[in-house]
Amino acid sequence: MPYSGFIIGVIASMIWGITPIFFKLMEDFSPQEVVAHRIIWTVAAMMVFAYFTARLPRLIHALKTWREMRSIILSGILMATNWLTFIYSVANDRIVDASLGYYIYPLMVVAVGVFGLGEKLHRLEWLAVSLAFLGVMFKTYENGGAPVIALVVSVTFVGYTLLNKTRETGPVVGLLAEAIILSPVALVFLGFLMMTGEGQFIQGGGINTGLAIATGIVTAVPLALFIASSRAIGIAVSGLLFYLAPTLHLICGVLIYQEPFNRLDAFAFGLIWLALAVLAYKNFSRKSGPAAE
Repeated sequence: MPYSGFIIGVIASMIWGITPIFFKLMEDFSPQEVVAHRIIWTVAAMMVFAYFTARLPRLIHALKTWREMRSIILSGILMATNWLTFIYSVANDRIVDASLGYYIYPLMVVAVGVFGLGEKLHRLEWLAVSLAFLGVMFKTYENGGAPVIALVVSVTFVGYTLLNKTRETGPVVGLLAEAIILSPVALVFLGFLMMTGEGQFIQGGGINTGLAIATGIVTAVPLALFIASSRAIGIAVSGLLFYLAPTLHLICGVLIYQEPFNRLDAFAFGLIWLALAVLAYKNFSRKSGPAAE
């Protein structure tokens, strides 16, 4: 039912939205160690999910097809960079900057379509891109420099999205394949940390060990829920639900962790929210089929 699909989508977006709270609990870990554990335990969690949803044959096909593998390797690097940047932002009290990155992501997709692919924009889309550009400029002025975290988060997510649209492999199999490709590097790094006594897995106690394992669940569960939601309610509505996540990131950063958020920040974010509203108004009425998988 569409109603249940909507509820599932809300739950998925809320889980993504409160991930800063989870990663704040991993303050004993370095951001690099968190990403390495996230890669390894995502493989474990997603393998279980892939097995029970009969996706393992598609995984084998993806890993044996060179054309798919090239895309998976590149998207895996972008995924790891995105994860590392986000976790770095959480560890260094820059959650607000990361949330900005996810807000400007769809507007960057539009910009790539125009300046990279030669697509034509509707007047409302030009308005949305212009408003977002002004918002980023105000944020740059407020920071005293470019909002690097926001730009890295959005650019890596845009690249990841575009690569995913150019291959046959769906999001579940794609994420699993990406994590598998990156896992040897992650294992070597974690092995080095254990040998030097700097790792938190097992050596850091039961709580830290449990948190490391839970990174796979935190990654796999909302993705599975979001895909199920997209199939039930369509891409357009589920795409709007996605913005619950950076909204909750922003709330976490400002209200829970007391990150600075002044009037200029509010004005910059307001311009970007207005740009998203314009973009949503332009595209929401379009009919969309279920998400490809």
